[in-house]
Parts: sequence; C-alpha cells; structure tokens
Amino acid sequence: MNFLLVGSGGREHALAWKLAQSPLCDRLVIAPGNPGMEKLGELRPVKVTDVEALVALAREIDADLVVVGPESSLEAGLSDRLAQVGIPCFGASKKAARLETSKAFTKRFCDRHEIPTAGYGVYETAKEAKQALNVFKPPYVLKADGLAAGKGVVISPDRRDAAHEIDAVEHIYFDDERVTLDGSGNVLAVNRRDLFTLTGTSATFTLSSEPAAGTVSATVAYGTTQVSLGVSVSGSSVTVTGGTAGSTGTVTIAYQPAQSPWTRTEEY
Repeated sequence: MNFLLVGSGGREHALAWKLAQSPLCDRLVIAPGNPGMEKLGELRPVKVTDVEALVALAREIDADLVVVGPESSLEAGLSDRLAQVGIPCFGASKKAARLETSKAFTKRFCDRHEIPTAGYGVYETAKEAKQALNVFKPPYVLKADGLAAGKGVVISPDRRDAAHEIDAVEHIYFDDERVTLDGSGNVLAVNRRDLFTLTGTSATFTLSSEPAAGTVSATVAYGTTQVSLGVSVSGSSVTVTGGTAGSTGTVTIAYQPAQSPWTRTEEY
C-alpha cells in the first residue's frame, strides 16, 4: 500500500514510525514532514492546509490511504475533498472536526443533543466575560475557541486571576475581544498566537491556521529580552528574520485566522 501522511509534528512522527513498520507499507510519503522523519519516508514540501495540493500529491503517488494528523487540515476540509475524489482517508470530516476546532460549537452541540457538559456562556467582549464571573464559581477554566496549538486553556483559582487572564487573552495572546466563558469560565477569541523555537537568524514555521493578510507579527524572547522579527507570509507558512546568530529563543507569532470560527453557521 502507498500511504500519504499529512503533518510535521511529534504526533505525525509517531504515526510515520508505525506506518513504516507495517508489512503492508510499500511507500510512505510525508507532507511536509520534518528532518527527523527523513529516514521513515519521502518528504514533500506541501502545506498542511493546502487541500488541493495535498489531493494532487495523493493522486500522484496513487495513495491507497491518506492519514491526516493536524486539526488544521481537517478544518480546511481535506478529508471531505479526498472523499469527493474517491481516495480513502483516516481523518474526520470538516463538520465532525468542529468538535475539536471550535469549543463554542462543541458546547452548543452538547446542549442540542443533551450530552452532559459543564455550564457555559459565550461573550463577545472582555467586559461581558468579566461580568459573567458573577454567575460562575472558581476555579474558572478559560478556553480559547478555535485551534490554539495546545495553548488555549487557562485555569484560574479565583475571580481576580480570571479577570487578569481575560485581559491577557484580549490584549496579549488574542488581540480580538471575542471571548467565551465556560462553566468554569471559557474564553473565546478569534486571534491566535503560535510558539516556536528559533536557533540562528531566520527560520520558516507552519502556523496552526492560515492567517488573514496583514495580521501577522512575530517576536523572539532571549531570556527577558524581546526582539521584534521581520515576517514573510506564504499561506500558513511564515518566515521570520532578524534573530541573533548563535542564539536560541522562543518565537511568538500573533495573527488572525483567515477564516474566523464566528463566521460559520452550519450545524451538525
């Protein structure tokens, strides 16, 4: 069998490791992969959110199965497009993936289908979210809607800390004021930040979602020192420049997703 594996992170590395061990595996192609995966399969520089390019690649290698790792690929509708052209895919449809890609959708889904879930509220400004703290009891669980690369949850032990975290989400992590508060609290916001490690002066990173034009900014932290970086954007890939040679720091890329979860109206 010919396998196409989509993704480049640790999860996809583990999937590649197991797929390569299968006696059924004749060929494993990984898009885009990372240097640590080169010994497991062929790497192709295709973005995880470039649906048409991934479908074309699947056709090119005559893929018997496409395995999708990133949620952003599912959010972009990769599984649906593959189904349209008759290529088997291990990955949820775009609608089903909303249970992962939108926490507000998931809470409403639970309500509609009478699935037990903690109480929650959805608010569009930080002011409204803070007022809602009167309704809920600590500890407050503040969650960012949409894909947040594993960094979308904060647990606040008291009201003061929760209010501080709402401000942090609004003004530091997510510049947009749209927020959600879950029964412990839930902060929703449209803007995102992705974190990466930069060694040397420049690097190219793949964001968890394709950014809207003109919304991307990047900084790198060397200890307590913050340095602004130059950015060049192509789809969901961002090249940063201006780092310090010979140094390693943490890069924060802030941006607004091109497709806001608030603009979706379909239900499932």
